Amino acid sequence: MALLVLFAFATAALAEDGVAAARARAALERGTPREAIAIADSALASNGGDPELLAVRGEARLRMGRTAEARADLESAARKLGRKVAGARARLEAIEGNDDDARKLLADTKDNGDRAVVLLLVDGPLEDVQPVRSERYVVFGEQGAQVALDDLERSRRAYEELLPPRPSKLVAHVYLFPSKADFTEFAGMVHEEVESDDAEGFSRDGEAFMAVHSGAKLQGESLGALVHEAFHLYVHAQAHGLPVWLDEGLAEYFGGVRLEKAGDLTFGHTSEPRHVEFRKILRFMKPLSVAAFVRLDEKAFHAEPRLGVNYAQAWAFAHFLLAKRPALLREHWKLMQEGRTPDEARVATFDREDAAVLQKEWEEFLAGL
Repeated sequence: MALLVLFAFATAALAEDGVAAARARAALERGTPREAIAIADSALASNGGDPELLAVRGEARLRMGRTAEARADLESAARKLGRKVAGARARLEAIEGNDDDARKLLADTKDNGDRAVVLLLVDGPLEDVQPVRSERYVVFGEQGAQVALDDLERSRRAYEELLPPRPSKLVAHVYLFPSKADFTEFAGMVHEEVESDDAEGFSRDGEAFMAVHSGAKLQGESLGALVHEAFHLYVHAQAHGLPVWLDEGLAEYFGGVRLEKAGDLTFGHTSEPRHVEFRKILRFMKPLSVAAFVRLDEKAFHAEPRLGVNYAQAWAFAHFLLAKRPALLREHWKLMQEGRTPDEARVATFDREDAAVLQKEWEEFLAGL
């Protein structure tokens, strides 16, 4: 009887772990890695060794840029799950710049999804190109790779000056395509839907890579796309879950980049065609109040018919914060780095401001932009 009771208890515990792992996996697939980690943590508190829970928590931590914790989870899970987690472990090695280790791991998996997102192993237009490297970037390109790498390093210094970093091992893989056809082909290979025919770049922060249509020479819109997408990868590695209106707004700010005669990059220019269009949109479509705007989540920000005006407002609001409220911006950034949720960071910063005063300052700034 005692053995039967023990067997029943063990079976029930395994079933509960399976349900928890499925719930955590669903949260991860919804794009909410914090929720996935919370579900796994709760289940692992009573059973610290379930490999499926460790695997999904490791992937969630990887998604958030917490690579040391992700490595511990994934290596523990691999002792029982073997090649089932080889794809996730390969992503981790690629994200930390260990390309040879990533190749070895991917040779041991048949997971086509993982093969598609670890781009250094995808056959395609750049498969035979030798990359140029720095501590933080691996750049593939038939031409202009070294110039792009130099621009990325200059841009990163500007990101860090505005938003101070914490230690991170993430290495971004950057893919440059002079041909728009090759860029579009590459996007399709990695299951990325480019938003329009004039799209110049995209990034996937969970896998720490980006692709840019660089054209014959990296300048103008292609340079702006490079700096814009690299900013997304920087903030993801530093403060996962940054509100979309701030993430996109600051990326648009840095995307207003100009190459000066001396070879330096300057940022925050407002005369690029895209930003001229933003000003037109804001003149004809009423932006949200500051109080409403800073509460937008990913779904609401990207909802039609306000997607265009939300992007325009994000760009303008980033300029406003940098010009008028830089301390508020940095306080919000610090809280996000500490692991606060977007709502917690907002409550501790923007919600503490006098809403009427903040709104008045914003409207005055917007009128003069």
